[in-house]
Amino acid sequence: TDEILKMIKEDFPEKMQGERVIFGLYIGTPTYDLPSKMKAQCDGLLNFAKVEFDTLDLTSSPKDRQDKCYEEFMNQTEEKFRKADVILVSGGNSLFAFDRWVKLDIVRFFRQALEDRKVFCGGSAGCGLFFDAIHSDSRDPTTFKNFVLKENQFPASGESISNKTSWKYMKVNGFGFFGGICCPHFDNTQTNGVLRAADFDEMLIRHKTEFGFGIDHHAVLVVTGENYKIIPSDDQAKGSVLVNENNGDTVTFAAKQGTPGCWLKKPVLVNSSKDGSKSVQIETVLLPNVGKVSDFSFKPLGDVLDDAELQE
Repeated sequence: TDEILKMIKEDFPEKMQGERVIFGLYIGTPTYDLPSKMKAQCDGLLNFAKVEFDTLDLTSSPKDRQDKCYEEFMNQTEEKFRKADVILVSGGNSLFAFDRWVKLDIVRFFRQALEDRKVFCGGSAGCGLFFDAIHSDSRDPTTFKNFVLKENQFPASGESISNKTSWKYMKVNGFGFFGGICCPHFDNTQTNGVLRAADFDEMLIRHKTEFGFGIDHHAVLVVTGENYKIIPSDDQAKGSVLVNENNGDTVTFAAKQGTPGCWLKKPVLVNSSKDGSKSVQIETVLLPNVGKVSDFSFKPLGDVLDDAELQE
C-alpha cells in the first residue's frame, strides 16, 4: 500500500494535497465481481488514503458484443478507465477473466490506461496477466464460476473438494505488457499438491522459446518507468531465497525457508551429441532486488504455442 501511494504522489501530486479524492477502479473479473472479494482487496488503500472506488462488473453482462446494452457498456467503461488514477485488478481465475476481457474488447482500455501512466496494482492473476502469459491455477475447480458463486458447493455431483485435487496448472495468455510467462505464488504448493516452482520448469520446457518470471507469494514487484524493485509484503514474510550461511554470495531456492524474492527462468538450447537435435534446459537466476525492467522482461526466442490444456 505504501508503494502504491508513493506512485500516486509522484504521478498525481495534486491528488495527495488537501482533500482531493484519489479515484480508483476495481476490476474483479477473476473473482466474479463478488463484493466480499472487493472489500478484501481494496481495504488496504481505503485505510491509508481517501480513495473513491468504482467497479467494472463483467461477469454476467453484457453477454457479448452483440448484446443490446453493449454500446452503452463500452461508453461507461471508457469513462471509468479515463477517470481512474489507480486500477486494481483482483486475483482469481485468470482464464475466465482474460477470456471475458478479450470477448468484450476491453483489453484496449488497459493498454490506453498504461499509456496514460495510470497506476496499476494487483496480485496473483492481477499481476501475472500483465505478462505475455501466466502460469495459472485456473483448472482448480474451487476457482470455477459455478463453484464460487454457489457458496463453495458442487451441486451437480455432490463431490467434496478432496475429490477435486487432481487438476493441472496451465498457461493462460495475458496482455504482454511485460515479456515472458509469469508464475505467481512461485514458492506455494496449491490444492493439487504440486509446488508451482517445480511445475513451472516443466511448463517452460514445453514452451521452450519463452522466458519465465517467478514471484514468491510474499514478494512485491514495484515497477516505475524503466526501473523495478522487489520488496517483501511484510518484514516477517517467508520466501524462497535462502542465502548460504558459509558463503553469502550464493543463494538457493528453498520454498518458505528464506526471504521473498523473484527468479528469472532462461531457456537454453542444447545440442544433442548424437543426432544434432536441440533440447532445452532451464537456467534459473535470482533477480536483484533493484534493477531495470529489461533485466526480467524478454520476448520469446521463436514461435509461441498455446497450452494443450486450452483445448480441453
